[in-house]
Amino acid sequence: MPSLGLVALSQTATTDGGSRWIVPAEYHAPIRQDAVLLKTGESSDTAKAFLVFLKGPEAAKIIEKYGYASGG
Repeated sequence: MPSLGLVALSQTATTDGGSRWIVPAEYHAPIRQDAVLLKTGESSDTAKAFLVFLKGPEAAKIIEKYGYASGG
């Protein structure tokens, strides 16, 4: 018996085989995923550098590779 499941594209974006149907964007409201710097990390240079990285072109390529839209 065939089975069906709904998972995030990021879970299958780099997997070969199987079948997929990407739900068209017009079928749903945007799903936002944000990054924030918490108060406990405000003195962390590493945390601040990571946020800068997330806004850059290298991170955008990784984000898009896994099926997410970047920017926004």
